[in-house]
Amino acid sequence: MLTANRLHEMFRNSFDWNELLRMHAASTSQVMGPRVAVADTSVVVEFDLPGVQSSELDVEVEKNRLSLHVKKAEPSLGEGGQWKVREQGSLDQPMEFHFPFRIDAENSEVTLANGVLRATVRKNAEDSPVKLTVK
Repeated sequence: MLTANRLHEMFRNSFDWNELLRMHAASTSQVMGPRVAVADTSVVVEFDLPGVQSSELDVEVEKNRLSLHVKKAEPSLGEGGQWKVREQGSLDQPMEFHFPFRIDAENSEVTLANGVLRATVRKNAEDSPVKLTVK
């Protein structure tokens, strides 16, 4: 973890961006993905998307695939500015999730509230098990 003492020591000595990047990478090595909850008839997937507006989102469903693409422009730093360390990476990467069932697009829904995108993906009724009577 990047502590205040280590950061202060780094600034006091000759400043090295590579050292800061190395320490930042070590402190954030645990990759966090979306939260997923599974029920009998649906799956809920939640993504943290702070600062993203609904107009900047494209969400598509096709067969068993949920696609999410954030169209958010990178903030400008002005002439010659360059990010060295960022808490959040670029969001311009499409994300895809493949489910072991066909998605019922008509009954699925996506909401965005307080920086959390929640996709409730319903299983297609045709894929649900049907009970047969034993004769």
